[in-house]
Amino acid sequence: MAEEPLLVLRPNLINAFFPTLIKYILRTIFYIAIPLGIVFVITNSIQGKEINLYWVIGTIFLAGIVLSITILIIKVFIFTPHYKYRFYKHHLEVESKLLQIEKKSVPYNKITNIDAKISFWDRLTNAGDLILHTADEKETSDIKLLFLKNPLAVEKQIHHLIKTPK
Repeated sequence: MAEEPLLVLRPNLINAFFPTLIKYILRTIFYIAIPLGIVFVITNSIQGKEINLYWVIGTIFLAGIVLSITILIIKVFIFTPHYKYRFYKHHLEVESKLLQIEKKSVPYNKITNIDAKISFWDRLTNAGDLILHTADEKETSDIKLLFLKNPLAVEKQIHHLIKTPK
């Protein structure tokens, strides 16, 4: 008989959407500045041809925003809902089911440190991320619990599970 999880968490989509939207828009503006600079240099160096610079800049900017929002929608509304964080008596399991099933498990006695990342938006919505550092030497050994509701309470629960004698 399979062990039942003590706690099951999922990412919160509302908390994932708005900070990610702002991040993608700012990133888009930064990445668009480079092509716009190139276009500006090219259009100023072409002699005798009329090019509407505002049309070129507007098109590149609009294409960047559309691409940014498309990536955001894919990331938040397609990938994020397929994550589950399951807490068992002796270990934590992170599962992602989309095109393939990926599971990552870590026993509580391997967790060495827990970091909480709570942005300004997350503070307003009582959400955030937890990063569980493990004793493994690999770079991929950290477990990220993203877009959690009430991450500080979850952190306390994890500390309790770590310290509870088995």
